[in-house]
Amino acid sequence: MNQENSYIQSLTGLRFVAAFCVLIAHASPMFAGGGAVYLDLSIHPAWYNYVQSAARIGMPLFFVLSGFVIHYTYSGQISTDGMLGWRNFAIARFSRLYPLYIFCLVFVIFCSHSKEASIYFKIIPYYITLTQTWFYTIPDGTNTLMYQLFPISWSISTEFFLYAFYPIVFFFLSRLNSVRGYLLLGLGALLTYAILTLCVFVNLNIINDAAIATYGTTADWYSSRQDSFIRWLVYFSPYSEIFVFLVGSCAAAIFMSVKEIPVSKREYKFGCFMLILSLVYVFVMYALMFTKKNYGFLHEFIKFSHWSWGLVPGLTGIIFCCARYKTSLVFFLTRPVILTLGDASYSLYLLHSLLFALAFSDPSQSIYIQLIRFVLLLVLCMVFSVGSYRVVEIPCRSWLRNKFLKKSMGSVRQQEQTQGV
Repeated sequence: MNQENSYIQSLTGLRFVAAFCVLIAHASPMFAGGGAVYLDLSIHPAWYNYVQSAARIGMPLFFVLSGFVIHYTYSGQISTDGMLGWRNFAIARFSRLYPLYIFCLVFVIFCSHSKEASIYFKIIPYYITLTQTWFYTIPDGTNTLMYQLFPISWSISTEFFLYAFYPIVFFFLSRLNSVRGYLLLGLGALLTYAILTLCVFVNLNIINDAAIATYGTTADWYSSRQDSFIRWLVYFSPYSEIFVFLVGSCAAAIFMSVKEIPVSKREYKFGCFMLILSLVYVFVMYALMFTKKNYGFLHEFIKFSHWSWGLVPGLTGIIFCCARYKTSLVFFLTRPVILTLGDASYSLYLLHSLLFALAFSDPSQSIYIQLIRFVLLLVLCMVFSVGSYRVVEIPCRSWLRNKFLKKSMGSVRQQEQTQGV
C-alpha cells in the first residue's frame, strides 16, 4: 500500500450526487403539498414516487462511498504508523463529523419544545454519543429513538459505528493483498447481505410479531412502517450497513492495487462498458423497486431490497469506474460547481431538514408557483450549505486537526482538506 494516495475529484462529485438525491426526496412532499416524507405507492402518481424515493439511491451511495474513501485515504497511513495512525484516524473522523453535528443538535434542542424533561434525559445521551441508531428503543411509546429529536442524523450515527468497525475491515483487507481476494470478499459480503435480507423477507411476519410482542404496536411493519422494527433492522441499523461499507472498502482495495497500472485502450473500453452496465442496473432496479405493478415473489423481494442491498452492486461499479476511468460522467462530476457542492455535501445533508422546517407548503397555489418555490428552496439549501462548510466545517475541522493530529499525518491532513473526508 502506498502511504499517500492522490485526490480523486470524481468521488467528491459523487458525494454531491448522493446528497442531492436525499435533498430531492425530502423536498418533493413540499412540492406535492405535503409536509412529511412517506412512501405510499397507492396514493401518488408513478413519477412522484420515483422522485420521492431518490433517497434510496443517495443513502447506499453514501455508505459505499464511505467505505471506499475511508480505506483509500487511511489504510496506507495506518499500515505505516500503527497505533499512531489509528489515533489520528479517530481524531480525523471526529473532527469531520462532530462539530457541525453538535451545532445542529444544539439548535434542534433549543428550538424544540414538544418533549418533556424526562424524555430529554432519556434520549439526549444517545444523540450526544451518536448511538441513536445502535439500539431499537421507543422511549415514549410512540416513536423510535431516532425520530425523537433529530431524525436526519440517523445516518451520522450509523456512519460513526462504521468508523468504529473499520479496524476489522482493515484487518481482513490487509491480509488478503490480492485483487482476487478483495473481489471474493466483496462479493461474499454482498451475497451474505442479500441472503440475510431474503431471510428477513421470507420470515417477515414472524419477525414482525416478535417485535410487536417485545416493543409494542409501534414496532408493527404494517401499521407503523416508519418506526417499525423491521425497517430499523434492514435500513437504519448500523449492523446492516456493515456489508455495504465492506463492499466499498473492497472496491477501494482493488482500485489501489491497479491504480499505478496505466489504463490501456482495451481496458478503457471495458471500463466504459462496465460503467454503462452499472448505470443500467441502477436504473432498471430502481424502476422495478418503485413501480405500482407486481410481478410475483421475486419482484416483491426486489421491492423489499431497496431498504438494503438492492442498488449496491451498480453503485459500487459506478464508484470504481469514476475513480479509475476518465469518462464523460467524470467530466461532469469534476466541474468546479459540482466539486464545491460535493465538499459541502455534509452540510447539505444535515442542514436541509432544518431549512425545510422553516418553509411552508400551500397546495392551493398553482403548480407553477409551487415549482418556483421548490426550485428556490433547493438553491437556498445548496447556497446555505456552502456557507456552512466554509464558516463552520472548515474552521472547526482545521482547528481540531492542527491541535491534535501528529505531524506524521501532515500529508494526509492536507489531502483530507480537499478530499472532504
